[in-house]
Amino acid sequence: MSDADERFEFGETAPTREYGVAALAVACVVAAILATALIPAAASVGLGDAPAESLIPLPAGAENRSGDGAGPPESGGSGFGALNVGNSTSVGEPIGEGGGNPFRSQDTEVHFRVRSQDSNYWRTGAYDTYTGSGWSRSGPSDATAPVRGEETRYRVELVQAASAAPTVWRPTDLERAAGVSLTEGGLARANDRLSAGASYVGVSRTPPRDPAVLRASGRDYPDEIERRYTRLPPSTAVSLRPFTNNVTEGTENPYETAARIERWLEANKEYSLNASRPSGGNVAREFVTRMDAGYCEHFATAMVTMLRSQEIPARYVVGYSTGRQVGANTFQVRAMNAHAWVEVYFADVGWVRFDPTPGAERLRAEQSAYEESGAPGRYAPQEEGSPGETFSADAGENGTGPGTATDPGTQSGPVATPPPSTPVTPSGPVETPPSEPDEPTSGYDVSLNRTAAPGATVEVTVEAGAQPVAGAWVAFNGEQVGWSGRDGTVTGRVPFAENLTVTVSGGTTTGSDVRAGGPAAIDAPEPRSASASGWFADRKAAAVSRTLADNASRRVSNGASRRQAANDTSRSFDVATNATLSVSGDVRTGATVLLTATVDGVAVPDATVTIDGEAVARTDADGRANVALPESPGNATLGVARDPIAGERTLELDGLTVGTDPLWPLPIAGTPVEVTARLGNESVGGAPVRVDGELVGTTGVDGTLAVTLPFASSASVAVAASGQTARTTVANPLVNTAALALATVALVAFAAVGAARRSFDPRAVPRRVAVGARRLARWVVRGFVGAAVAAAARVRATLVYLRGLVAGERSPAELLAALGGWLDDLSRRLRPGVSAGGAAGRSGDSTAGRGEGDGDAAHLTIREAWGRFLDSVSVRRPRTKTPGQLADHAVTADGLPAEAVATLRDEFRAVEYGPRSPDESVPAVEGAIERIESALDATESTRDDADGAGDGEAGGN
Repeated sequence: MSDADERFEFGETAPTREYGVAALAVACVVAAILATALIPAAASVGLGDAPAESLIPLPAGAENRSGDGAGPPESGGSGFGALNVGNSTSVGEPIGEGGGNPFRSQDTEVHFRVRSQDSNYWRTGAYDTYTGSGWSRSGPSDATAPVRGEETRYRVELVQAASAAPTVWRPTDLERAAGVSLTEGGLARANDRLSAGASYVGVSRTPPRDPAVLRASGRDYPDEIERRYTRLPPSTAVSLRPFTNNVTEGTENPYETAARIERWLEANKEYSLNASRPSGGNVAREFVTRMDAGYCEHFATAMVTMLRSQEIPARYVVGYSTGRQVGANTFQVRAMNAHAWVEVYFADVGWVRFDPTPGAERLRAEQSAYEESGAPGRYAPQEEGSPGETFSADAGENGTGPGTATDPGTQSGPVATPPPSTPVTPSGPVETPPSEPDEPTSGYDVSLNRTAAPGATVEVTVEAGAQPVAGAWVAFNGEQVGWSGRDGTVTGRVPFAENLTVTVSGGTTTGSDVRAGGPAAIDAPEPRSASASGWFADRKAAAVSRTLADNASRRVSNGASRRQAANDTSRSFDVATNATLSVSGDVRTGATVLLTATVDGVAVPDATVTIDGEAVARTDADGRANVALPESPGNATLGVARDPIAGERTLELDGLTVGTDPLWPLPIAGTPVEVTARLGNESVGGAPVRVDGELVGTTGVDGTLAVTLPFASSASVAVAASGQTARTTVANPLVNTAALALATVALVAFAAVGAARRSFDPRAVPRRVAVGARRLARWVVRGFVGAAVAAAARVRATLVYLRGLVAGERSPAELLAALGGWLDDLSRRLRPGVSAGGAAGRSGDSTAGRGEGDGDAAHLTIREAWGRFLDSVSVRRPRTKTPGQLADHAVTADGLPAEAVATLRDEFRAVEYGPRSPDESVPAVEGAIERIESALDATESTRDDADGAGDGEAGGN
């Protein structure tokens, strides 16, 4: 072995060729570290579609890291559905072991219960960054709410452990919420993991959802919101923008754009929980352009990205749909209700919910799962998805929202899938129009693209013989608005007038070498196309316009002016002047609401706002005004006027009422009474309640509060809400308490006096109680047995009669006769004279009340025996006593044999009140009465002997 070999074998310096291997290993480690650090950053800023999760293997559940608004940092993403959301979420994952995808689950296990004034969607998280295969959260959610919405209150009780607390958007306060707090982004965050049974009360202000209000909203978004919530990966934007341009062509505002996109998704994509995960890396692109079906994750992701491609802020939201209503204002929300939807930002309004998933189909799938689970009751919720849209599993979509063709902001019928756009490039030669122009035209056809409304921007189309007229001078009510372009259109703003007169002068049909009106008209800009190739078309049109201008300059001297149209054309249009008034906020006395005035969806600026004829405000540029409602209940008429526009709307301001419902039939001091506060038919939650001026609490979600009545002659109960105070008086709680106490004392005294008059022996109380308990138990058992036997006998007899009727052995008349006989016998048994048990009179009247006309010898024998027994008992009014009382008196007071008396009593009861046949009881009854009378005879004989002995002794003296 050489020296070098020895040094290497014993750990000394390795050969030179190993240095390269070591350097390569170090480079690989450094590259891996850099990739780990840079790939998430690249995904977050939109450098490509592939998220970091798709490039770096992560353990199961790692993508559900908890973050802001979802729960404590240490909480994981495992658990129950949308109750455990994290900083990121994938889209389209299959259901794995342990319920990997909550949005595909049809499990009917209850996740939480809600008591709420209204049905709502229950929100647990929101995401702003689209990664291509899912969503992530780059920071706290935006909670901007410029418009004061309507208040709603609700109480949530968790059935499963959670790290996210469901709320209604937008939450403003949490009450009695131990371990739950609101973030600046408006999410309810668990400070620590919430256990099953945790509860809290939420207060939210729901943003305006009136389509008229949203349609009047413009595009003046805050810079931060526009930057953050319109961001898309470049490849996603490039692939979706041309497609969405075609879908939304002709929409005039963000609301119409959102409604059009939602309608397109509902009309062209089916709802299916069995949809496979998209094969490509971009979920939104694959679903919009290739997939035929999907579920809520796909629909919501597609709508958000399509809206962002139109520069409209939108975000992806998860939580739960309404759930199943199980009582008044009470809902059960289950695993299968986990859902994803969209929130769209509207300028000066806030974040508004849209639900593009086909609602009726989703509810039918949930209904089927509920029925197959065997859960009790019927599953038939009705939900409000997007603004103005309601749907149910039974009736499908209805209403006037984006899901129906009746909404004025949407196009009727399904929107066909547009073919891929082919951009028109500006390169290449520009086509030169023919040298010889068409003949001049007159009597142009003039049309508008929409209803003329004051302040609306309309597009005027000028045609001659179905051919566009270019270069025509167009005026509105005498004021020039511009020159028609190559497509024969020009846009202008409708003036504030009752009529719109459109005047068209000059112009030539498309293909002429000059536009009437001169070079100034030719240089007028073309309106931008709404399609994906609009920019290129504009460039080409500008080049053509320059060519036409050059041709016009060359040909003016050759008499081109003589080919101008010689006649003017005018057409008048009616202008819509009836204003629609929309009110957002709590319509209650003393409240401030937002009034929006529109005419055919166009805002009415600078209009005078009145309440009951008195001017109170003016609308701003967006047709809005904050209006303070009257503080007194009644009707309030809101009006808007700006010549020639006028409109009115009457609001009903309900009065506050308070009611009290005592626990007992009469209010008693020291006992609870339920206080209920209502505004019209609506319960008022969170209203302070005072009793005799002292604050005792606030009403709950259902508008009720239990309070204890004071020890006073009366109690004044007052409830305050919406600037009103309602009062009621609970009368005489102390007097009722005293009367109850006196009645109790009197009853005790009366019982004591009665016991004294009957020589009541206190020592006999335990024995009497025991005897009474045994007798009561025996009577109950006999009664049940007798009733069961009678019922069984009656059922058997009925079946026999019915069988005979079916077999033809009995006629219907016989069946009716048997029924009548049974009813007669039943009424005789229940006859007061028979059931009294003391129907027989006193001495010498042993046949009284024996049941007239029954003719039953056995019955007569038993009743005669009972009459003889009554003759032997020293009771003053036997008709007022029961058989048991008579028997007790006979034994204790008259000394008759207890066994014989008990036999006679029991047999008499069994015949008169039960099903026993009299023939069966006659022997026992006769033997018992004989023993009783023998005992009486023996007692009388003993008494006579004693009297005779006394007389003899007296005579001997």
